[in-house]
Amino acid sequence: MGTVHFITVVWGERFSGLLIDFVLPTQLSPGNLPGFRTADWTGIHRIFTTAKDAERIRSAPVFKAISEIVPVEFILIDDLLGTRKYEAMGECHRRAIRDANAVGAALVFLSPDAIWSDGTFRRIREHLEAGKRVVAMAGVRVVAETFVPALKERNNPVFSPRDLMALARKHLHPFTKSCFWDSPEFTRWPSNLYWSVGDEGYVARCYHLHPLMVHPTRKDLEPRGTIDDDYLPLACPEFKDWHVVDDTDESVVVDLTDAHEFRDMTLAHRSDPAEVAFWAIYHARPHHRMLSSRVLRFHDKDRSPAWSEVEASAARVMDAVDADLRRPFLRFGPKMLLRSAGMALKRPLKKILSKSRIERIRRLLGI
Repeated sequence: MGTVHFITVVWGERFSGLLIDFVLPTQLSPGNLPGFRTADWTGIHRIFTTAKDAERIRSAPVFKAISEIVPVEFILIDDLLGTRKYEAMGECHRRAIRDANAVGAALVFLSPDAIWSDGTFRRIREHLEAGKRVVAMAGVRVVAETFVPALKERNNPVFSPRDLMALARKHLHPFTKSCFWDSPEFTRWPSNLYWSVGDEGYVARCYHLHPLMVHPTRKDLEPRGTIDDDYLPLACPEFKDWHVVDDTDESVVVDLTDAHEFRDMTLAHRSDPAEVAFWAIYHARPHHRMLSSRVLRFHDKDRSPAWSEVEASAARVMDAVDADLRRPFLRFGPKMLLRSAGMALKRPLKKILSKSRIERIRRLLGI
């Protein structure tokens, strides 16, 4: 018998509202929490939140429905409210990891603004039963202001993967659109790269994937940063134990994001393999580069022969990126030295220049 801790970190009226109204109902889909539970697997839903938000969640009708399937435990985090958002989230995850490791449980990292296709949680159990230690996947970021009304109009929280993918593609977030290789305002954070396949969907090559499930083999190590940064190879160093969701027919997760978020992550310029490589030098660890070799397919229709040509085009781009990464100092030596100097000067410059002016200088120098 195995045990799984389903982990959600949530605070604030907006996110607790999304969790209650939209997220938890999708977790109640037949192939999610109900489909996860078997005689051999038990779970507990651990919600890291504030006392105020815990009371709001506990009083919602959906809470009773969740509690009838898995026990729900609230872990209060009011002591973390004074810290920055990602630092607080990281600390919650570290606490969750310690607790799970103490009892040998696997962890499923959920989000208060993530909509899940039906069958996702059942597939997690099946991967655990097959001996997998990691399930990693990429989400689809959408505009919350338009996607949420579409959810209300649909009035059915149960989504097949293709149904959810079809709806998500109608509401792609501006940041998501900036990650397409042909975007005129290409992203400044190319952790995920996309290539359109007509009206069928898109091919993705991703450095950073969400660690949906982790069943650590190393129980004495914790992430120093976010769980998608350094944790996976620390907890589960054997890549053969990892499963990457490479086709949305298996599972889809949609991230609800306000339209104004990540505006500073796009820039009016075209994509360039060298730019991606320079970013990867500083922001992609070895396991991220390994993950980027996987071809991911996002679609809501049967795939036509056109996919092979697009995947080949994406491969040529990634080959060019990898070629630059094999000789970083030869390719980017002066630029890397300039960046190092800029980082050393950043703190004193903050005292005399505004953040926006420093950012303009950084963009001008391409560092």
